[in-house]
Amino acid sequence: MCANPSHRLSGSSSAGDADFCCALPLHRSAWISAHTAQLVRTEGAGELIDELIKVATRECRPVYLTLPTDLIHAKISGAALAEPLPLPHSLAPSPVANPSPSPQTKHVLKTILDLYDAAVDPVVLVDAGTSRFGMEQLARQLVETTNMQFFETPMGKAVLDETHPNYGGCYSRSCPLRFSAMLGD
Repeated sequence: MCANPSHRLSGSSSAGDADFCCALPLHRSAWISAHTAQLVRTEGAGELIDELIKVATRECRPVYLTLPTDLIHAKISGAALAEPLPLPHSLAPSPVANPSPSPQTKHVLKTILDLYDAAVDPVVLVDAGTSRFGMEQLARQLVETTNMQFFETPMGKAVLDETHPNYGGCYSRSCPLRFSAMLGD
């Protein structure tokens, strides 16, 4: 049964037992979702949807909203539209904003620099996470400062300028031999 029996909705799916929550997969997505919600009435719907969008933007993780079929075309209040939603990456602090790195961060940075110094021909691999976390400018600075060749994954296409002189092509794990050949290995 639903946690709140008053939330039984006409037009929603059930297994014939009047339990209209049985078809709701909130429990299935909760382990990967930053937030899950169930829309059961039009009152407060705009605010609930905005909250999900804010969490998805801040956490860079999926959110899940379940709504019954009888609310798909329902009109809701436009009051939530009075407050603009934040732009992506405006909710989370910049990862480079902290002027004093923790001991763990110092250790990771030292390891990265040691690996970079030992590398014969290091490259930068740009993927979708670069744009998802707002790191386009930092990736471009890394490429230009170090003069490293960069490759992109199919999901990272066009994150950096593909006409840049250091652009090496698109890398896909399905053809690592081509990638290796491009590097001259």
